[in-house]
Amino acid sequence: MSGGVGRPLIGITASFRTATGEFYAQGGFVEGVREAGGLPVIVPHGAADDVAAYLPLLDALILTGGSDFAPSRYGGSMHPAITEIIEPRDAFEFPLAEAAMGRGMPVLGVCRGMQIMNVVRGGSIFDHTLDGRTVPTDDHRDGSPIKEIVHDVELAADAALTRILDAVRFGVNSMHHQAIDRVGEGFVVTGHAPDGVIEAIEDPATPFLIGVQWHPEELGDEHGRRLFAALVTAARAFRASSGG
Repeated sequence: MSGGVGRPLIGITASFRTATGEFYAQGGFVEGVREAGGLPVIVPHGAADDVAAYLPLLDALILTGGSDFAPSRYGGSMHPAITEIIEPRDAFEFPLAEAAMGRGMPVLGVCRGMQIMNVVRGGSIFDHTLDGRTVPTDDHRDGSPIKEIVHDVELAADAALTRILDAVRFGVNSMHHQAIDRVGEGFVVTGHAPDGVIEAIEDPATPFLIGVQWHPEELGDEHGRRLFAALVTAARAFRASSGG
């Protein structure tokens, strides 16, 4: 069973404040899903066994941003720039992402979420992009406010994301010190920053499996609205194909 009659249920993975033990989700995800006609469901991390219970309830999944995950998950090393690692969250979200993608469920990965999708498919990320890349690289976490445009993204002309956003080049915010290195199986790179850092990936063999490195939930712009609308549309189609 999925969301049943009415709006499609869109799972949004919860962030976590270890100091206070609080689960939370950015309001931009919740409002973006609501405005697009979906019903947002915040999914807190739990036991890995909980994945099998959550997924049949959902019609799509958003893997949100947050802190770094252990470099052992992609064969990396512990760079000094790597920040807080919340292992219980990672132990839940990695199998959640793998299972959702395995079901053919529409999945949108944002920042950390895109990196998880890539690693689950056998890809890797730079431990710290400024040190890992062998070409000049801009600081994509330079202290700029999250709601501020920092650089442009250029999309491939034939990408699904280009059709969804109706744009090839546009400005985005930026809040990451890591980025995709080796691309995971089945994914194609469809967006770059001016310095060549990967900003978008998608799987063309699926109806909706897209990752973006920027934070559309914080910008509240037309591109973000189009992205959430496309996710909700894909969720409706997934529910229908699943007999929900």
